[in-house]
Amino acid sequence: MSFGQNQRPNKPLKHDAQDCARVLAAAFGPMTRKLQLIGCALAFAALLTGCGDVTSSSDSRLTIHYANPSDQKRLKEALRRAKIPFEVNNGAGGREELSYESRFQEQVTGVRNETFGVAPPMGRSIALGAEHNALLTEELRKKNAPFWTVTYHEYEYIAWPPESDEAADAALQLISVNPDSFAAMKKMREAADAEMRDRTSRSNRSREERAPAER
Repeated sequence: MSFGQNQRPNKPLKHDAQDCARVLAAAFGPMTRKLQLIGCALAFAALLTGCGDVTSSSDSRLTIHYANPSDQKRLKEALRRAKIPFEVNNGAGGREELSYESRFQEQVTGVRNETFGVAPPMGRSIALGAEHNALLTEELRKKNAPFWTVTYHEYEYIAWPPESDEAADAALQLISVNPDSFAAMKKMREAADAEMRDRTSRSNRSREERAPAER
C-alpha cells in the first residue's frame, strides 16, 4: 500500500457482497467504447474469480467459496499454514465449499486479507488500469486531495477518504470515466455511508440499553 499527499486509509467495510459490488463498479474503463468494454469484462471477471462468497451453514459454522479454483486453492493452503481447522464440502450445484466454525471467523478474515489483500472502501475506490490510475492520481495531487493505492485480488485500486469525495468525483469526471459506472460508484458510496450510520446508531442504542444495568 502506498499513500499520496496527507493520506490516511479508511477502515474498510467487511462485507463480502459489498466487496463484489464494488469490484463490479471499479474496473470499468474510461475514455473510449473499446476501453469501456474491456473494463466491463474485467469487472465481471473480477466478480466471478475474486469475490469470496461467505454464507452461514448453521448457527455455529460458516462456509466460503471462491469461483476461481486458483483462489480456492490458495485459501485452503493459507488456512492450513495458519492451522485453522476447516472441512471441504460439496455445496449447491456441486461447488466446493470450505466450512469452518464461526469462532474462527476473525482468523479466517485475517488469512483472506493476507492472501488477497484488504478490500478498499466501497464507493471510494476504483481500478482503471495503470494508465488511467496514473491520470487519476495526478489530478488528485493537483487538488491536494488525500488518497492511497492498494492491491486487492491483483487489481490496483485508487482509494480516498470521505474528505476527498468532491475532488475524486471531479477528477473522475475530468478523465472521462464511464458515466454509468461513475453513477453506480456514487450509489454504492451512499449505501455504504447509510449502513455505517445505521451500524453506529445500533451500537449507540445498545450502549444506552446496557448503561442502566451497569449503574
